[in-house]
Amino acid sequence: MRFRRPSAVFLGCAAILAAALLAACDPKQIAGEGGGGGTNDDNDNPPQMSDEAIAAGQVIALHMDLIQYSLAAAAQFDSSSAPAPRSIFPTSCITTTTIDASFPYIDLSLNDCVDAHGTEYRGKALLAPPIDETDGFLLAPYFDAADKIIATNTSNPLYSHTVESGSLLFTFTRSSGNVSAVDVSNFLRHNIFTTIASFTYLNVHYTGSLGSLSDWPSAGGSVQVSWDDVGAFTVQFSGSSQATFTLFGVNYLLNLSTGAVTIAS
Repeated sequence: MRFRRPSAVFLGCAAILAAALLAACDPKQIAGEGGGGGTNDDNDNPPQMSDEAIAAGQVIALHMDLIQYSLAAAAQFDSSSAPAPRSIFPTSCITTTTIDASFPYIDLSLNDCVDAHGTEYRGKALLAPPIDETDGFLLAPYFDAADKIIATNTSNPLYSHTVESGSLLFTFTRSSGNVSAVDVSNFLRHNIFTTIASFTYLNVHYTGSLGSLSDWPSAGGSVQVSWDDVGAFTVQFSGSSQATFTLFGVNYLLNLSTGAVTIAS
């Protein structure tokens, strides 16, 4: 039997996956709920929306896009057709390119993506089987300067951020051998307002078979956010396009399809 010499692409991808899995357990600890000082929400002093809440909504919405495109490619790690993913971007700009079909290794690229706020996104991530042989696959963003995922808004820096480290792990649940659900775990760490925020996915569950997975995470899943100089808070999924969280004592609604954040009545 002939063994293939590992290609440069293979070795590079393996190094990225090893680094991603080493970062699979976020060393940051969730140390409380709601972050810094509270807000008086009586009639004389209605709650004010914070810049941090708006920025967090944009990051979660981007994650939802990355997850949807990853789920659309999930069939290549098993067998089935895949749905066309919806997106926060008004035009199609995220592409997947198979680097090596035998593993498989797939590049996910953001190509001149611009959202409704005029924020420009670029960068790449790798979709590949986990090296620990988990039944599923891994989304591992690239962290070199040329390919790092970067969101830039020159008109309003509030919407600017970068992906700094981490990965997301997609684990298949099977029924009679067929995939019946996909769970998302691990974390992604972003640089927002020059401080680091970690977004850790807990019990995030998409139901359905490959090719007909739900559009949104099931109710009960959450993202725990630990943000330097801000504090800790939790984004709760509801099973629909709406999520909720509390930051600085103010309750927010998050539209996952747009990233729009509003104060809950």
